[in-house]
Amino acid sequence: MVTFMTAIGRLLTAFGFLFATFAATSAWAERKLALVVGNGAYVHATPLANPVNDAQAMATKLETLGFETYTGLDLDKIGMERLLRDFTRAAKDSDVNIFFYAGHGMSVDGTNYLVPIDAVFEDETALDFEAVSVDFVTRQMSFSNAVNLVFLDACRDNPLSDKLSRSMGATRSTAVQNGLAEMKINNAGKGMAIAFATSPGDVALDGDGLNSPFTTALLKHIDAENTDIAEVFSRVTGDVYNNTDQSQRPWLNVSLTGPVMLNPVTELKAVARAPQTSSNVGGGAAAPGGNMLEEQKMLFDLARETDSVDDYQAYLDSFPNGLYANNARRSIRRLAPKTVRRQRLCPHAHQRRVR
Repeated sequence: MVTFMTAIGRLLTAFGFLFATFAATSAWAERKLALVVGNGAYVHATPLANPVNDAQAMATKLETLGFETYTGLDLDKIGMERLLRDFTRAAKDSDVNIFFYAGHGMSVDGTNYLVPIDAVFEDETALDFEAVSVDFVTRQMSFSNAVNLVFLDACRDNPLSDKLSRSMGATRSTAVQNGLAEMKINNAGKGMAIAFATSPGDVALDGDGLNSPFTTALLKHIDAENTDIAEVFSRVTGDVYNNTDQSQRPWLNVSLTGPVMLNPVTELKAVARAPQTSSNVGGGAAAPGGNMLEEQKMLFDLARETDSVDDYQAYLDSFPNGLYANNARRSIRRLAPKTVRRQRLCPHAHQRRVR
C-alpha cells in the first residue's frame, strides 16, 4: 500500500513533468521561416563588398534560432522573384516570417525598390521590369497570419539611381533618392515591423569590415534571450549610431499585436521528487527525480548549439521517448533537405561567386 505522502509526491512529479513538457513545446513549436537575400556583384554598377557576407551570416544566425531559411546570393530579377515566390508559398503556414535584404536600394516617387544585380535602368520605364518593389514583398508576406519582420540593409550609395535620375530629366529627377522612403505598414495577420538600416532618405554605409554596421549590430543582438524585438532594435540602433560616429541612425516602423521574441528561453524547473518512505508497505518506490531530465536537457541543448543531425540523432538514440524527442525529430527533418534546398535556391551565387 502506498502512503498518502508518496501518492502526493507522485502527483506533483507528474504535474511538473507535464508543465515542463508544455513549456518546452510552447517555446519551440512555432514554425519560423526566413528569406535572406544579399546582392553585391552588380553588373552595371560598382560592386558592393559586404552584402553576400551579410546575407550568409544572417542566414546562419537565423538557422540557429530555428528558422528554415531561403537564401539567395547575387540574384538577378528572375532569381529574386522565383525565390520570393517559393518563400511566400511556404510562409502561408508559418508563425514568424523574416525578410532580410542587403544590397542596393532606392526610392522613386515614395516607393521603395530593391535592385537585382542585372539592373540597368536606361530610363524610368525599366523600373518595373528591372527592380523589385518592397511593397510587393510585404504584400506577399501579408497573406500569412504570421508575425512578419522585414530588415532592409538597402540604402547604400547607388550609382544606378543617379543614372535613372538623369534619364528622367530635370523636372522628375528629384523623385529618385538613394535612401529608402517611409512605408505604410500592412496590418494583416499578427502585424509587421520594418527595420531600415538608416533614417528615411539617408544613405547607409557598406562598412570597412566583413559586414555592414547595421548587419553587424543585428547579428549581435537578434538572438538576445527573452527580449522583445522592439528592445532588440533599440540596441541595434544604439550600436549603429555610436559605431558610425553618429552619422547613421536606423529606423523602425512597427505595428505588432503583441511582444515578439525570436529567442524565447524557458528554463525547465526541477521536478519535485516524491519523499522516500522506508515504511511503505510493499516497498513502494519513490518517484523519479530530476536527474534524467537534466541529462536530457544537457544533451538536447548540445544538439541545439551545434544544430547537427548527428547530435539530434544522438539524443534520440539515448531518449527515443524523451521530453525533447519530437523537437529533435523536427530538427532532423528541417536539416536533412537543407543542402539540397541551398543548391536549388542559390544557383546565381554558385555561378557568380568563386571562393
